[in-house]
Amino acid sequence: MLFEIPVALDNRQLPPLSYDGGRDPAIVVANYMQANNIKPEQALVNALNNRLIRELKTRSTAVEGKAELFRVPFKLQDQMLELPIFSNMSVLLLASHFCVENIKILDTEGISVAQCCETVIKLTDDLHDNILSTMKAARNKEL
Repeated sequence: MLFEIPVALDNRQLPPLSYDGGRDPAIVVANYMQANNIKPEQALVNALNNRLIRELKTRSTAVEGKAELFRVPFKLQDQMLELPIFSNMSVLLLASHFCVENIKILDTEGISVAQCCETVIKLTDDLHDNILSTMKAARNKEL
């Protein structure tokens, strides 16, 4: 689990809404409401969805004091985008935010947030491994 947000309804505390990452916030909210027998009123659905997205953004942009390690380039439609990867931050958190933030583009391409996150994490891992092997090869040449 990446994080939880507290939920209160009609002055009663409900179980926290958990976000595991790599999933569309709207689906997470719908599943939460169904699991807790909450009537899906549009205002409540929107409020929970917006809170979840805000928390995801807050956590993924809290980079003060963290070093940017590298950037992963992506092309979505005709746009070139970059995902910065920071030290001591969950790649799943960063990938989830990146995919949720670009959900309109994903929707037009028929790509789910889960598929996007899987791809982002794979490309990030591949780039990370490539950077490490290049650094190791450079060090070996110096020796």
